Amino acid sequence: MTLDLLSEPYNPLGNIGAEGISKLLGRSDLDFLELLIRESGQNVWDARIAPDARPRYVVRVRAFDERQMEVLREQVFSVLPESDDHECLPKLREFLQKARGEVLEIADFGTRGLGGPTDASHEPVGDEPTDFVDLIRNVGSRRDIAQGGGTYGYGKASLYAVSSCRTLIFDSRTVVGGQTERRLIGAALGHEYARGGRRYTGRHWWGNRNRESLIDPLKGSRADDISSALGLFDRSPKERGTTIAILNPDWRGLLGEDLDGEELDPKFIRERAARRIVEILLDNFWPKMLPKTLGSESAMGFKVLREEDRIVPIPSPDAVPPLDLYAEAWRRVQRAMAGDNGETEDLYEITWYRRRTGWLGIAERSGARPPQSRRYKLRAEGETNRAHHVALMRPAELVVCYDPSPPPDDEELEWGGVFIVDGTDDEVEQAFADAEPPPHNFWSTDNMVTEDRDGKSMVRVTLRRIREIVREIGATQLGNEYTQATGVAPLAQASQSLGRFLGGTMPTGGGPGDIVKPITGGGVGDSPITRLQYVGLELLDSAPIARFRTVLRRPVKGLTLHCQPLIVFEGKKDLQTPDGAQPEIVGWMVGDETIDAGDELYLEAGAKDSSIEILIRVPDGYAIDASLSHEESAQS
Repeated sequence: MTLDLLSEPYNPLGNIGAEGISKLLGRSDLDFLELLIRESGQNVWDARIAPDARPRYVVRVRAFDERQMEVLREQVFSVLPESDDHECLPKLREFLQKARGEVLEIADFGTRGLGGPTDASHEPVGDEPTDFVDLIRNVGSRRDIAQGGGTYGYGKASLYAVSSCRTLIFDSRTVVGGQTERRLIGAALGHEYARGGRRYTGRHWWGNRNRESLIDPLKGSRADDISSALGLFDRSPKERGTTIAILNPDWRGLLGEDLDGEELDPKFIRERAARRIVEILLDNFWPKMLPKTLGSESAMGFKVLREEDRIVPIPSPDAVPPLDLYAEAWRRVQRAMAGDNGETEDLYEITWYRRRTGWLGIAERSGARPPQSRRYKLRAEGETNRAHHVALMRPAELVVCYDPSPPPDDEELEWGGVFIVDGTDDEVEQAFADAEPPPHNFWSTDNMVTEDRDGKSMVRVTLRRIREIVREIGATQLGNEYTQATGVAPLAQASQSLGRFLGGTMPTGGGPGDIVKPITGGGVGDSPITRLQYVGLELLDSAPIARFRTVLRRPVKGLTLHCQPLIVFEGKKDLQTPDGAQPEIVGWMVGDETIDAGDELYLEAGAKDSSIEILIRVPDGYAIDASLSHEESAQS
């Protein structure tokens, strides 16, 4: 029993070439191995059989034995493409000649498997899934999972990038027409080429040739036999899920500095690879390893194996500093999302125009870390080997990235934060999904192709508010770290950043502390007061206070002044910031007298030639303006 080969030709209307799929990866701060684990783990979460189901994600690092290599040579890849591919196919031939060949297996259990049509041109019936064609055939399929974590196009590219010969075997058990079905197919991603006057994309499939001369996967007992002969994960007849066998992973390239230039024992390399995979799982999926309630199971199950079935331990995040801090911050957010508002310390509701975008929780530690059996290399603590980051997540609760702030001076002080987007508001969740690039590794409005200004504003304001809160914590709890991080003391920074606080209200040529002379004429007519002018900024109880001044130009019988502070944001003026903060009038100064009068001041008859200042507390990071209206008592 041998598999048939199909090399994909270009059709008259065009295709995407193999190089185009490889280029989907672009540039990222993540290495290929981390991209692979992140993307495949996210897809496992999206593919769980029910919203409350607990899928299992298993990674195995091993080598095919001699018998299994013979099956690969004589049955699976007995026919190879006749291309002039200078990279993929020569390495595949070289791999097939080995007595033992390296393989990295990514498997999931408790998921849908690769169901639906096997022909990408066939329309699915009703709610039939399209998982098979989305992963095996198509490129860049759109996200169709509500609040899902991954996308097929990018995940597919990362799979092939890990294989030095760009060759994979897909083995899946799914449900078709109400019956379980085993499906197995091989695939390679080489380079485009021409042969016999025809151009080919460089994509190849091994399976069962159908009546349309296309390649279907092996099905049923034939798929069972090949899977078993290759030693792929065994599955019971009703156990759905998928195994992806990545042939000849480039461990030296993937592990980089973890391996030196000497000849190393393959078993040692596989052990190092397995340990690195454990680190990646901890860094990216620790929220899925934690039970949400006491006595419950974690949301996902994880296992890493090397050789055949030697388990590589994955510790609880609570036992791996600094993940224990992130775990505690995560639990605080979970309680808030569950409606338990009893504990508010280090918990913040982030809003955009009184519309919640998510919750931020923070946990700190001062002093030595708890002891641990071994050290893990984690992005969660950055280059300083201390946590001073916020783990950003969408409702799927898969770590997008760790947003850093300056580390504290005290080397025994560290903290971890968790922000989770509000999953009860679809528009909010969609805005943050749109802000992610294909690797899902940060949020930026530059990634948003939508013209929805509100969505971009939600993301921008939320990130700014998170960073403001972290900065405030640093200023109050980390001593002089705020000064060292910015290079200036808070008061000096406030004075140097007036353009950030006060939008369009500074008089021309003026600056902090300048005296604004009364304006005569210029359209004010017989108004008893001059136009309102900005005077300067100062700090009062660590809060920026803006001073505005007007001058009483003539005696009045009685005068009521009403001041309305306004936020200036993205070219618009509003009564509050997008996250609900409002500028506040903290006092009026009439001559040398300070009056607490709210937004309205009354001047009695006889008042004259007085300088009147209005003191307004400014929300951190925003520009403000102010309008002043008056009502003069009738003259007798």
